[in-house]
Amino acid sequence: MQICCSVSAFLTLPVRIRSLPENSRVRACCEKMLAGGQRQVKVSAVLDRKTFVVGQFALCNPFPQYISEALANFLNINGGRCKYFYKLKKKGIIYVANNYPRVAQKLSSYALVSNDDNVPLLCRIECFIKWTPCNDRCARACICAPRFLCITRLYERIPWEIHYVRNVRMSYLSKVRLTNQIRAFTVESVRMPCFYIDNAGCEYIATPINMLEVE
Repeated sequence: MQICCSVSAFLTLPVRIRSLPENSRVRACCEKMLAGGQRQVKVSAVLDRKTFVVGQFALCNPFPQYISEALANFLNINGGRCKYFYKLKKKGIIYVANNYPRVAQKLSSYALVSNDDNVPLLCRIECFIKWTPCNDRCARACICAPRFLCITRLYERIPWEIHYVRNVRMSYLSKVRLTNQIRAFTVESVRMPCFYIDNAGCEYIATPINMLEVE
């Protein structure tokens, strides 16, 4: 009964919170509970109802050659203007680019992406890019439509390395090696986060087993 009452109170909290006074300590506490104890993030751009750019944009200066080559080779993008952004929130999960200048407590740049043939690929997100087809004639109040992209370095699975625990195959865990393949994808291609493990010089990437529950 205690569990049922607690769950019922939590599920009805979004409705009950509307009756609480603005800027009250009780309301602030309830909003923190609804946010799962996480800090509110600053959204700079809304891509769709489940995808957001988090944090400020930064200039790409100088613009690395490997990024321009990846954009041209895989997305047929040449020229234009680019800006970095370091965090992407998608379906409630925040991905942090590997070039994030601050020291991050979590490794959040590992992900599973899908190519044009819907083949899943393991990767490390090197950076996020906001690209616009601007040129020197664009005014300050430019209305060029942006595209939001990610530049990734791919990992390859070592297929003969099969992992068992008590004779149960762990299909979600792959022994991998980092490649020199740099590819560009749209952020829509990012499917799910992955977990990176370095064990005595051996690299592993695991995909989530349960995407329904959030702790």
